[in-house]
Amino acid sequence: RGLWDDALVIVTSDHGEEFREHGEFMHSQPYVENLAVPLMVKTHGGRNHHRPSEVVEMVDLMPSILELAGIEPPPLMQGRSVVPLLRGKSREASVALGRDKKILDRFTIRTQRYTLVHRFADGRSEFYDRAEDPTELVDIAATSPDLVAELKEELKRLVAVNAALAKTILAGEVDGQHVLSPQEQQQLRAIGYVE
Repeated sequence: RGLWDDALVIVTSDHGEEFREHGEFMHSQPYVENLAVPLMVKTHGGRNHHRPSEVVEMVDLMPSILELAGIEPPPLMQGRSVVPLLRGKSREASVALGRDKKILDRFTIRTQRYTLVHRFADGRSEFYDRAEDPTELVDIAATSPDLVAELKEELKRLVAVNAALAKTILAGEVDGQHVLSPQEQQQLRAIGYVE
């Protein structure tokens, strides 16, 4: 049918699965087996193959799709386009944010090399070097206090930014634009995306 050359094809997953690597089944904890998912993108006319090593997040997909379609993203959209990576270029270093689905005050922040898992209620942190420990089983927080402190500050900043954005969205309007209807807000609450 001649559709392939002009097609945008994205293959990914919304989460991985844990099989007791960190003591649980399913996909509730913020560790590599749940957060690192495949992402393959074929752009229209795409013939080049790039395998970038930069950290990207699922939230980066929508701005990427909009850029490839030539559409300006709305002002509250999170994420950064991965289009430069698809073209063999790099982009400013980024981190990925994750959250435990059962222990709601436990978050993770991932850089290209490191993972910090932090629980805000008790201040306990776990720290992993994925270059040396790709399965995140050897906690080296005690031997890396400076890196832990640095990533903890960035994690706190990101959590605060996301909390502020959530309040803005739930307020109903931004710049005179309706953001979410009460029904949409209720649907998000029902599936745990809004507290």
